[in-house]
Amino acid sequence: MVPTAPVDVASPDQSPASSMIRFCEIHPSKKVKFYCKNDRQMFCSRCVLKHTEMKHDVISISPKIEEMKKMIEEMVLEVEKHD
Repeated sequence: MVPTAPVDVASPDQSPASSMIRFCEIHPSKKVKFYCKNDRQMFCSRCVLKHTEMKHDVISISPKIEEMKKMIEEMVLEVEKHD
């Protein structure tokens, strides 16, 4: 498993959640861009070949992030209704 190290690059006008950038543990200068559903880990574009050669189910992180943002927005709206 290749863990990723979150790096806080928050500026004073950004929320901490939107400013977390994860870098690859193997290639520290590369941002993680992929997620392996089999290994449940994130990795960079250099590491993607290893996972695809093993026929793992690899997805780009971007769609997953958008899906999660939508879920969070829906939950916030639901909470605001009851608040």
